[in-house]
Amino acid sequence: MKKVLLTTVVVLMVFCVTLQAQTKVTVGPKVGLTMANFGGSDTGDTKSKVGFVGGAVLGINLSSQFKVQPELLYIIKGAKGDTLGITGKIKLAYTEVPILIKWMVPIRGSVKPNIFVGAAPAFNIRAKASGSAGGFSAEVDIKDSTKSTDLELFLAEALILNP
Repeated sequence: MKKVLLTTVVVLMVFCVTLQAQTKVTVGPKVGLTMANFGGSDTGDTKSKVGFVGGAVLGINLSSQFKVQPELLYIIKGAKGDTLGITGKIKLAYTEVPILIKWMVPIRGSVKPNIFVGAAPAFNIRAKASGSAGGFSAEVDIKDSTKSTDLELFLAEALILNP
């Protein structure tokens, strides 16, 4: 898993250095919140858990309308729930490497639509389950019981306001 992550980062760095001479490259931070939950017939009654996301974003302008946007993020996901008097939480930490293609739709006016398409492979770096009941609490490492990788596919739109 570490080899895959390191290889991905090195490939992104080489790709960015190669394009830097030909295109405009921007770098910036990314910080925010995530809201995650578990789904499926075997998960019981869980509630969403708010987590943290932070990392770096690279913007590589391919033209006036297209940009490649690789990112390197640290993300906390999980869920919480109450069952039979036991309060429990599952907290998962991932290193995620989204690679997005951004199309800045050429429309006149102050509202500029942006369409994002891409994939975000994620690598599980920590998984903990904790619970409490009747004054007792415990925390267990569950990394061996969880998937080591995750993959998200994106198709999203954002409206950018330019005053």
